[in-house]
Amino acid sequence: MHLFKWAASHLFILLSLSTVGQQIEVDDTEIDFRQLSFQHDFITHNKIKKITVAEREMPYGQMIQDLGSGITYEFDVAGNCVSRTTTRDLFGRNDSIIERFELSGRELEQSIRQDQRSYLRLEREVVGDTISFCRYRGNNAGEETWLSCEYHVSHFEGAKKTVEIMNDQKRPYQKRVFHFDSLNYLTMIEDTYLVTRNYSSSAFSYTEFGQLESRSDQSKKGTKKWTYLYGEDSTLESIYYFENDKLIWEREIVLSNSGRIDALLKRDPSTGDIKIDKYTYEFHE
Repeated sequence: MHLFKWAASHLFILLSLSTVGQQIEVDDTEIDFRQLSFQHDFITHNKIKKITVAEREMPYGQMIQDLGSGITYEFDVAGNCVSRTTTRDLFGRNDSIIERFELSGRELEQSIRQDQRSYLRLEREVVGDTISFCRYRGNNAGEETWLSCEYHVSHFEGAKKTVEIMNDQKRPYQKRVFHFDSLNYLTMIEDTYLVTRNYSSSAFSYTEFGQLESRSDQSKKGTKKWTYLYGEDSTLESIYYFENDKLIWEREIVLSNSGRIDALLKRDPSTGDIKIDKYTYEFHE
């Protein structure tokens, strides 16, 4: 498993300043430490302090059930996410994981992921063209142990960005290449694991208005594909996810009259079951 798989994300839903302006964009950053689905300008423009996502489900033919789980994001007045709390209902009791983020300007300096027993601290440092990610495990008694480090070294050549990823002994084990077109749209990401020679790729296509239309992932495990459909006002309405050309789930995005996400509905086509993410908001005064 990738050292920072819990923190990595290359694709996320963004909300624009327009009250109905959802859009999908592609991020070529190696580590998106927050995995957020909210654009910074949207948060500041609307003075959002907290977003709570409550998870529910509706089994086919049954009533909606509250799962007792969800995620809460908190933002400072500058629109930066300062914490994310994930709550799960496990065997009748709540189990929470709190992630806190420290930034310098808009850049992450460190994050701390804490549960009831211990915490995992991720420290990020930039020196020249090298970004280091070091992990430390600590307990409630204040004792901390270094676990490992990973180093990303970036090189640019024309419309291509190459990232060499090295382990804690600074030996390269992975190469990631980002390809851009003449308009600077990201068209492909290629990953090669240097020891095993395993290869995977992600290809992106766009609508005539520059919105993401599809993402296709190819690896030795098969293919994965996401397609995105927009309404007449260019607002994202639904997402479809396929594995080896089989539809696995479809997601509908429900907007409130204010243009903010009211709910995300995720339907399993094989069972008809629906997962519901219900959004509520709090605001800075």
